[in-house]
Amino acid sequence: MSTSKSHRFPLLVLFLAVVAFILLAPVRIPPATAQGPQVQGPFVGPPIIPVSSVRAGLGRAQARPPEQLDLLPPQRRAQAFAPALSLTDPVRQSRKAITLMPAPIQNFEGLSRIAWGAGWPPDPNGDVGPNHYVQAVNISLGIFSKTGSLLYANTFNGLFDGTGTPCDTTNRGDPIVLYDQLANRWIVTDFAFASSAGPFYQCIAVSKTGDPVSGGWWFYAMVADSQLLNDYPKLGLWPDAYYMSANMFRLSTNSLVSTRVWALDRNAMLNGLPLTPVSFDLPCGATCYPSLLPSNLRGALPPSGSPNFFASIDSPNILHLWKFHVDWTSPGNSTFTGPTNLTVANFAMPCNAAAIFACVPQPGVSPFDWVDGLGDRLMMQLQYRNIAGTESLWANHTVATSTAVGVPTGIRWYEIRDPNGSPSIYQQGTFQPDANYRWMGSLAVDRVGNMALGYSVSSTSLYPSIRYTGRLASDPLGILGQGETSLVEGTGSQVGHSSRWGDYSAMTVDPVDDCTFWYTNEYYATTGGNWQTRIGSFVFPSCLPPPAPPATVAPTPRPQRCDDAYEPDDSADLAHTITTPQWHNFCVPTDQDWVKFKARAGWVYHIKADTPTNFPTEPRIELYVNGNLIAANDHYFGNIAEIWWWNNIGDVTGYVRVTELKGRAEGGNSQYTLSLEEFKDKP
Repeated sequence: MSTSKSHRFPLLVLFLAVVAFILLAPVRIPPATAQGPQVQGPFVGPPIIPVSSVRAGLGRAQARPPEQLDLLPPQRRAQAFAPALSLTDPVRQSRKAITLMPAPIQNFEGLSRIAWGAGWPPDPNGDVGPNHYVQAVNISLGIFSKTGSLLYANTFNGLFDGTGTPCDTTNRGDPIVLYDQLANRWIVTDFAFASSAGPFYQCIAVSKTGDPVSGGWWFYAMVADSQLLNDYPKLGLWPDAYYMSANMFRLSTNSLVSTRVWALDRNAMLNGLPLTPVSFDLPCGATCYPSLLPSNLRGALPPSGSPNFFASIDSPNILHLWKFHVDWTSPGNSTFTGPTNLTVANFAMPCNAAAIFACVPQPGVSPFDWVDGLGDRLMMQLQYRNIAGTESLWANHTVATSTAVGVPTGIRWYEIRDPNGSPSIYQQGTFQPDANYRWMGSLAVDRVGNMALGYSVSSTSLYPSIRYTGRLASDPLGILGQGETSLVEGTGSQVGHSSRWGDYSAMTVDPVDDCTFWYTNEYYATTGGNWQTRIGSFVFPSCLPPPAPPATVAPTPRPQRCDDAYEPDDSADLAHTITTPQWHNFCVPTDQDWVKFKARAGWVYHIKADTPTNFPTEPRIELYVNGNLIAANDHYFGNIAEIWWWNNIGDVTGYVRVTELKGRAEGGNSQYTLSLEEFKDKP
């Protein structure tokens, strides 16, 4: 989001259309040579001396009155995307799988407009560490416990201190939060400027420890440019640097001049040393590469010496890939090379046929209050994974399902394999399974290759809501095979605020287990202008370590006070094959029953434990395949537990374990019926 104080800018600046591009060389050390098509650099900036936070801790969260910030129009390039021929999305997934997505584990309110926001859109994003979830919105920061307690909140003006620059007083938005898993540190950044004439700053806070509340911070105020606004900055973690990009705009004409990329010396910033940035420019001329996304590391490291990757899209079918190698010993030897152009399945820009941007409908409002799908760029983050030596990049953006007028938007996603060798599109798909509009996506990948995608969803009859979908690593290529689950269903529409929504959201993975996903996005509880945000987590059971095997049975069998026809069946190797409903007893509070069945590839299985209402049993059922927990279900206040499972693994044997949830089985009074149904169906 680009913001400005209403008294600082004339209205003309706020509403000028994007015009022709004008090249302006950054005011820094001149480059030795130009590299690749249009690339200028490297530029080596002057050292930036950090300021240490003078506070021992950040203190408790305190409410603040909302601040009004008027927005610049969405900063887009004047150069149009290539028009798409009449097409229907060739990789659209038009049906949802049966809902197998795990339910939220944590699900709590984040920062809101009325308490901590300023302007529209909120730019909600965040990241997760061992003990905290840190969220940023325009223009505040909130630090939460992982169970939802707000430990600290403040504006960015209140966070930054002592730099003697606009970072202390006039932060303007586009915040980014990054957790550095390699060092157990936090990075928080946004941009600031006091005048539309510049200079324009990128304000960067680096925590001194893993405790973002009381561990202290280093504050860096980096001049991004003396004359150009560093709009829509994005940040990524890499072993040798924090890599950043921004669209460089001239505010006087609201024109995109260039795209700039930086390498920020990670080692220096982690130690509170002077920062000397290295950067390159891609000026806009006959071609333009706006909104480049830097790759963001999660999990295992890339091979030593690997460059950071940047990506962008161009319709109707191109994904651009760049490589940034920084040389901190001799910064002048740094390189930014590309693009490698990867052909993807044809896609249509949202509202392409209508030649407008705000086309996502909401209930109860006129088309003037429909919201922007922001389909002209990849959405954060460009996730990097190295799983058992297989390197991949994952990306997503919003598309229309065809070039016809009024078609709903969906989320196009990609997996790019071997990015530093012979990059190729390994798989891709568009998730648009019904008449609802889906947009503002963010995805992440866990340690075993399962992917989760969060987004906004809306229609003329569905208030903007927050949902997520995903795929297991074993799902068919190009398919999000786990259905769709809601984090929160909205109960209001946004009205009167320039149709801005997002401009982004954030899906991340917990570093503690490298499995649990965390997601944040915006929604409305009531129609109006008070946006709210939600933070939630969930995990695919197949990513978690397998449960400990059942305790070894003592040489002398334990007493069974209520034997049934299937005892003994208290371990997987004693499981009985289930073909018809089975009547079981729970014999002791620690009893467990195992059954098994042959599962056919592509079939759907319904497994249910049903207890008569006059028995106090609260059953829990768990499904295991190949030693991994695939799904589980229980009811704390009910007498039925059930699992729906689409077998996208292959012809396998499924094992089902049933336990008594509360350990309340008494004598022969706890009984249940276990049944299995199968259906020939697939998404």
